[in-house]
Amino acid sequence: MASRHCSGEGSSFCATSFSNALVGVKTAGRLVATSAFKVGMGYRLVLPVAAYYTWNGANLEGKGVVPTVEEPPSTDGLLNGEDNQLARARQCLQEGIAA
Repeated sequence: MASRHCSGEGSSFCATSFSNALVGVKTAGRLVATSAFKVGMGYRLVLPVAAYYTWNGANLEGKGVVPTVEEPPSTDGLLNGEDNQLARARQCLQEGIAA
């Protein structure tokens, strides 16, 4: 399952590790690792230090991972104790929907 709150390693996992359908919404696309360096007077300089790439060489920074099965979350459903994304993921597994 993927959501717009997946970032960093979560997006990398979604992009490279699923063999069944990926259900949810596009991930955030925030994958560049950064480090902060103290520069004095309480300030820090934040610089990118690493980027993540898929096995195919795609850089997902700013793009995110688009799921195989688009299923936006239902706020009303969640308020009623129902998770429509989880239900859709289970349905995909039962029906054998692949990536």
